Amino acid sequence: MEKIIKNLKKQKKNKFLNRLVFKNCLLIFLCLSSCSSKEKIILINYHKEISKSTNDQMDNEQCVEWQLDSTEIIEILTNSEITSFNEIDVRCSTLPCEYTGSVIFKGKHFDFWINAGGYTTLQNKKEDKVFLIYDKKNKLFLDTLWRPQNE
Repeated sequence: MEKIIKNLKKQKKNKFLNRLVFKNCLLIFLCLSSCSSKEKIILINYHKEISKSTNDQMDNEQCVEWQLDSTEIIEILTNSEITSFNEIDVRCSTLPCEYTGSVIFKGKHFDFWINAGGYTTLQNKKEDKVFLIYDKKNKLFLDTLWRPQNE
């Protein structure tokens, strides 16, 4: 929890983020952090998409095999940390497969995109995009996150 709050403070100082984006991130963070049980997140729908724009045979084969079920999607959304797009750009790969769908957090509707590279984009129709990173060592994603040496 302290790490998340420290990250939010760092984001606030970042000159690329304005106050409105920070407030929206904080609201979504409070919603995510208050979801102590999986029942508070309602998964409305989801489906997998594989982009046809890549010619990388290995990525295509891995994407076909990559599977997430509803429990794993809720796990990712519940236990991810808010981050910046810049951190995702440095630490994650963007792969040609993702799960997209909709969830309800405490009565608010959100669309999500979970990329196989280890990150999620969450957006409410009235708010800016929020980027999430699942920083747990696991097998839910195809690629592992880059971790600084001191972690």
